[in-house]
Order: sequence, then C-alpha cells, then structure tokens
Amino acid sequence: MLERALEITNDSTLMAIFADLTRVEYAVIEGQDNNVIMEMRPSKYRPQFTIYISDKYRQLSNNGAIFVVIHELYHIYRYNKGFSNNDEDHAFMVKSSMYREWVRKALGLSQHSFALDYLVYSGTYESPVYQRLSYEKKKTVNSFCKSYELPY
Repeated sequence: MLERALEITNDSTLMAIFADLTRVEYAVIEGQDNNVIMEMRPSKYRPQFTIYISDKYRQLSNNGAIFVVIHELYHIYRYNKGFSNNDEDHAFMVKSSMYREWVRKALGLSQHSFALDYLVYSGTYESPVYQRLSYEKKKTVNSFCKSYELPY
C-alpha cells in the first residue's frame, strides 16, 4: 500500500525517504483502546521515521487503507517542510489542493467530485478543524466517509 501511495503523491522527497530502508522502521501496535490506526513519527536519530501500525489497520477496506497511508504521508511531507504540529497539519489537509488531489487519486474520484469537501476530514476527528464543524456538517462528513469505507 505504501508503494501505491507514494506513486499517487509523486513527491520526490517522500519517495527518497522510503527508498532508503534504513530511514524507516515499522512497529505493530496491538489492542489499542484509542482510535489510532497508523502513525508515522519522525525522529532525529536512525531510523528517521517509525510507522506504527495498529491491528485495526488490517480491518480496513482498500479505500480505508490507502487513505490512511496518504494521510500519514501528508504529515511527513509537512514535517519535511519544517512543520510538525498534528492539528495544524489537519487544518492544512482540509484546504490543501495537493492533499485533495492525493485523496482524489487514491479513491478514484472524478476531477470535480464534491465528495472531497467531506472526505478530507477523515482522520481529523480529534482536531479543532473537525470540532469546529457544525453538527450537520459532521454528520455529512461521517456519512461520506462511511460510504467510501474510510475511518470515521
């Protein structure tokens, strides 16, 4: 799934990071009580990134799995640009034309799909950008995420 996600992003920096296997390690998280499915955490030491994968990841549909990887790659993209705040990343995700394009390609949506206005909120539920939405918009976001089999 990571290889497909990297192709979708077409970002040379992300591709370079994951081309060097000494920069990345994987760790499986079993039996978590929270909603974490996957996290990519940067480090100042080797490996440069640790990808924590919850046992919940195996339960996702293909759409859900690729979406989660794209979401985490955006965090790494922002980290490489000098930003490392999860909530700020989420605020940028919902507005970023680049992130929207990644999601569009990952889910096979048409160029002008209005569903993107809602799907980009998947994975931001505990962030202020989602919490500020009206009750009705949250219901619509959850409905779209459910229909596309994304975490909601």
